[in-house]
Amino acid sequence: MSAARGRRSPFSDITSRRAPQVRKWPACIRALRDDGPVKAADYARLIALAAIRGASFIFMRVAAPVLGAVLTVEGRLLIAGLVLTAWDDRPY
Repeated sequence: MSAARGRRSPFSDITSRRAPQVRKWPACIRALRDDGPVKAADYARLIALAAIRGASFIFMRVAAPVLGAVLTVEGRLLIAGLVLTAWDDRPY
């Protein structure tokens, strides 16, 4: 028994540590908590996003039977790439 008294428990590291301090609101959530009034521009952006998303489904429904699935996907990727390239304003 005397040999057992000198050994540490395998769980001594876990039980001896203090619990970490927990922040109530992480930085990412604090940044999202903007309780300001919703502006008309926010509603316009939301409606534009809904229109773009809905139009993509209509586009797939109409274009896929005519052009085929692969060509439709390639066309959508080409259009998205052109839009993102035109929107990019980084200096090179």
